[in-house]
Amino acid sequence: MEKLKNKVRPHFAWIKKHWVFSVVALTAVLLLAVTMISTMLFYRDKAAPGTTIVGVNVSGQTEEQLRKTLFDLEKKIRLDISYDDKTVGANARDLGIEINSDKVVDEALKTGRRNVFALFFARPELDLVAKYDNQKSHDFVNQNFTELTADPIDAQVVFNGTQFVAQPGADGKAINVKKFDEAIRDLMHNPRTEKFIITTDDASPTVNTAAADKAAAAANTRLGLDLNIINNGQPIWKIDPPDIAAWTTFTANAESNRYIINYDKEKIVDFINNTVAGQITGKPINQRAITDGNGNVLRIVVPGRSGQAPNNVNQLAGQIVVALNDAVSDNFVMTTDDSPFKTDQTVAINSRWVEYTLSDFTVRLYEGTNVVWSTNYTSKGKPSTPTITGLFTVFQKTFNQCMPNPGPNGEPAPPLCNIHYVTYWGPGGYAFHEAWWMSPDRVNRGISHGCINMRQADAKVVYDFASIGTPVWVH
Repeated sequence: MEKLKNKVRPHFAWIKKHWVFSVVALTAVLLLAVTMISTMLFYRDKAAPGTTIVGVNVSGQTEEQLRKTLFDLEKKIRLDISYDDKTVGANARDLGIEINSDKVVDEALKTGRRNVFALFFARPELDLVAKYDNQKSHDFVNQNFTELTADPIDAQVVFNGTQFVAQPGADGKAINVKKFDEAIRDLMHNPRTEKFIITTDDASPTVNTAAADKAAAAANTRLGLDLNIINNGQPIWKIDPPDIAAWTTFTANAESNRYIINYDKEKIVDFINNTVAGQITGKPINQRAITDGNGNVLRIVVPGRSGQAPNNVNQLAGQIVVALNDAVSDNFVMTTDDSPFKTDQTVAINSRWVEYTLSDFTVRLYEGTNVVWSTNYTSKGKPSTPTITGLFTVFQKTFNQCMPNPGPNGEPAPPLCNIHYVTYWGPGGYAFHEAWWMSPDRVNRGISHGCINMRQADAKVVYDFASIGTPVWVH
């Protein structure tokens, strides 16, 4: 213990002897500590000393000040784009530059929250955190310098009715976007106003004329194939060049400068169903009928007939595609199944429908299958303007109107007016209507221009009975 006391005493003795120096040193240490703590507190919500954003000193700037600095930097970004005597100025947004202000401000503020050594001695150099949308900048140039761009035209392969031929393509013109993009990216690292002179390059078509010629020759080889569809041992369709041409597609391949030839299987399926199947003996014929709202048949207008229908259309189409791809002639056997006819329905609203029989000049009104009213005091179209036949529907009703009145030699005459209860049912203006000029010597004759002429009272019965959509069967 005595030894320890003897060891400590010399240090106290030294401090006592040099007390002025000791006080000064201690004060300096305290001041340094206070300064460091104060500095760290000051820069907690500010950019650290020596911090720069793309070369601009932002030392001590707060969030608000940093955002103002970034706004000013964005305003500095400008590219004066020139070609010949024309110059168009583009700002950052025109050029597709989008600065992430939140990210840059956050990075700058983090510098003020570093350790003491980094705070005093580091010199953070921050870049603009920005995205470049080159499509936007290219669109801007294309819109303002339309004279500098022209799309290349691919050589085409077309069918002239006999064979495929090539139509020559043409080179286009495009702005050299590589140098343009480099200039914009440089502005993102060094915001300023800069000039840029546009240069252009030739733009080649995806497929040139030589490639189109080659594709046409290959496709023409397929046009000469002997391809036949057979049913029950008999050829029912020879596939001709126009058929094949309708199925052929040419897809441009830029990498290989060629057209890839394909054959559309769906089109072949449609062709077989809609064209070839019609050659089958005994193809079903659909029944046409007037029906009620529940699908019950009220009157058959066209009888149906069962028949045969192809059952291997997809298989046939696939075989034809293979033969065309392999450039091989072949026969394709179509097989069939029994096929019942279907009913094409014209629905009678509230089961009401109208019949006109040309042979006896009779109008009949039906509810379901029952005749609820009829008259044969009518006239039909004359031989030169006959009443059309078929199944139609009422599409318009007019209480009173004037109608054209061609003269005996086809010359216009004053119109016939005060024609009441006009019920239109056929294309071109065919209708049931009043004919106030009706007289016994005009009844049951062909004297009209195609309409069914009636007495006013009878025309009113039809007019009141029929609604829009009511079936009208004329036969």
